[in-house]
Amino acid sequence: MAKKEYIPVFPYKGDQAIISSGRILFHAKDDSIFLFGKKAVGISSTGVINLDCYESLSISSPKIELGLKAADAGEPIMLGRTTNNILLEILSDLQELGDALSNLSDSSLAEASIVISRAGISVRNKAKRYYEEINARDYNLSKISFTR
Repeated sequence: MAKKEYIPVFPYKGDQAIISSGRILFHAKDDSIFLFGKKAVGISSTGVINLDCYESLSISSPKIELGLKAADAGEPIMLGRTTNNILLEILSDLQELGDALSNLSDSSLAEASIVISRAGISVRNKAKRYYEEINARDYNLSKISFTR
């Protein structure tokens, strides 16, 4: 799907309302405030923009860019739980390897080489599996949210 970039036309030739004041406050006492725009809705400030709520904030879009043209930079954000689980598995495997290596003694070189070899094979096989899973599916990278 080709991305259409909206660029507003100035000066605007149709009907429009301009409200200019030192401060503007919209307050819906009993229900909601809705902002709609056929082509775009822009909110900007030379200072700060705050979005505050008591329950949850939902941003829904086929693509979410955190920064100008973030998706063009090709940097999807990482999925937290998925990435965390991958890292925990890798760290667990490294801990097993460390345990196996730290329990070796100088008394038997032949025994030590067998333990090292088995631990090395195990870590190599698991690393290969992690690499193939991550490389083939990119399952720890968001398909929607991008940052720059």
